[in-house]
Amino acid sequence: CAEGRYGGRCEKDCICKNGARCHSFNGACLCTPGWKGDRYVLNVTECPPNRHGEHCEKLCDCENGGRCERLKGCLCVSGWTDVRCNTSCPAGTFGQDCQEHCRCNGTELCDPVNGTCRCHEG
Repeated sequence: CAEGRYGGRCEKDCICKNGARCHSFNGACLCTPGWKGDRYVLNVTECPPNRHGEHCEKLCDCENGGRCERLKGCLCVSGWTDVRCNTSCPAGTFGQDCQEHCRCNGTELCDPVNGTCRCHEG
């Protein structure tokens, strides 16, 4: 069928909106990212505060300065990791989601936020 038409003989008009594509046989609307609803008229690019997921069905309970991102959930600030950003970086790691490795010698402590090496107290 031509764009905007569907049916056995392409005799019906599609009524999809906001960039959704029409299935050529049954007229079902195939949504584009960020839209939902029978004809994709509801914008779900943003979820209500502290919610995430494809349909905003999951709760974000971020700690330690983490922020809720619509699809991924909690995005942690440097120095924190885990689903709720409630676990500090393990020894020897630092940065966003603790992805960086410290370059401190064995007698120094590594700052979990920025990787700065510092001496033990005393």
